[in-house]
Amino acid sequence: MAASDQTRDPAAGAAPEGELARLAIASARAGDRSAWAALLALDETLGRTVARAREPMLAQIKLAWWRERLTAGLQEAQDDPLLAAVAQAFGQDRPALAALVDAWEQLLAPPPLARAALESFADGRAKCVVLLATRLCGAEAAGARDEARLWALVDFAEHCSSGAEADDAMALARSLAGRRAALDRRLRPLAVLGGLARRAARSGRRTMLGDRLSPFVAARIALSGR
Repeated sequence: MAASDQTRDPAAGAAPEGELARLAIASARAGDRSAWAALLALDETLGRTVARAREPMLAQIKLAWWRERLTAGLQEAQDDPLLAAVAQAFGQDRPALAALVDAWEQLLAPPPLARAALESFADGRAKCVVLLATRLCGAEAAGARDEARLWALVDFAEHCSSGAEADDAMALARSLAGRRAALDRRLRPLAVLGGLARRAARSGRRTMLGDRLSPFVAARIALSGR
């Protein structure tokens, strides 16, 4: 499959497929939803590229395609619906999203995944969330990085097939779970992601959704930010 086949058809736009992402986006201001959707859809697409590759080399080729397209001129992004949505959301800051490609590439290292690689993975995903937070709020939002890292780590643990690597991710997540900053209203999607990840880390569960209370917790955070 060509790397370009990883994107959705034009009718689907940049909507992410995951339930957690959809819940987070629903909590955003109407004018901000497309930006959050673009970022989370790109993150999902890169994650699937890594997860579905039969050989690390094939995944690296596809990730290189994404890195090249993210750092190319804005006009070239219009050929692909996801890249077009990302370009609209991030404008001239779009090349910085190559950090998201670099983050997912960390998972292609031979097992077991080193703690440093896991931390780089979480940092790379968080960097791109902070970039969006900065664009929306005008300045780097306090606490955004830790909330994004917390979500990235628990999300990794939830989808990881290695128990030891998942345990490492949850241990790092627990080290962040005790800190919670009040986020700007425009970062309510991040509050949902971080809040559900914090709940999972504190309980020891590796899933952010799925139990009977999680939808109510998500709804509460969407309304109050906490």
